[in-house]
Amino acid sequence: MIQGLRDVVGIDEVVRRCEAALAGAAALGLPRHPLGRFEQYLHLLREAASFAYPRPFPWKDDEAKRRLFFEATSQVQQLLDAEAVWGSLTPDARKKKLDIVLSGSALPPKGKGRPDRPRNTLFEFAVARSLQHKGFEVTLTDSAEDVRARFPGLPPFLVECKRPTHAGSLGRVVTKSRRQLRERCD
Repeated sequence: MIQGLRDVVGIDEVVRRCEAALAGAAALGLPRHPLGRFEQYLHLLREAASFAYPRPFPWKDDEAKRRLFFEATSQVQQLLDAEAVWGSLTPDARKKKLDIVLSGSALPPKGKGRPDRPRNTLFEFAVARSLQHKGFEVTLTDSAEDVRARFPGLPPFLVECKRPTHAGSLGRVVTKSRRQLRERCD
């Protein structure tokens, strides 16, 4: 099992693990998108790996590259976490969800409340992985709810994953989650 970035020492290893995860996705029948967001992340991470360290943070004067680098490290971490739970999906559902995850732009859409299916879907994987890491049995679904979970001694439960886009949207997101879970429990 591939560990997350928090367990990795060295940017070369981050690049290697990301390449392995993308190769794993390709082995499932998903094409590698040469201009896709994870290929863009890999390009920047390879550039970061080419520098001699220790050194100051690269791209001190390049806000766009710094922003892309932070997005790359965040998304790659979640991709590596997601790989641990790919097997909890049926092959068709896994292919469908990973195709969504691998698509999209390298940076989140600008503007409050803009939908971002690739990051939202990857977040579902990350939540499932976090629960699995704590001993829960998880199943990602291709239906209405995001994650089904079980823990010994507890009844099964549903998890609705939300990524608030800004602090002001938190109340709306909680209300929507509550409504969705109530509807699904019926």
